[in-house]
Amino acid sequence: MRSMESVGGPTRGMGMGDSQRSQWLLSRPACADMYSAMQEVTSSENTTSGQHAESSQFRMRSDDEDMRSLLNFLLSRDPFGCDETLRGIG
Repeated sequence: MRSMESVGGPTRGMGMGDSQRSQWLLSRPACADMYSAMQEVTSSENTTSGQHAESSQFRMRSDDEDMRSLLNFLLSRDPFGCDETLRGIG
């Protein structure tokens, strides 16, 4: 689906009509089958690493500290308090 994620995508700019879009969409399963077959023939596999940067102990601890810092900030400055005066935020 990477071709759909480009800036503008296939439906912007010079245009892609409904029939072209339907043909492209309906061809995706066949393209996926060919891609899998080529991986099998070439004995290659598209894999990702087992570790994501978001799940490391350091990252989780850092996120937890950030969340606690934000929570403490909001608790000391309650944005939903009983003050009924109208104030601008800009």
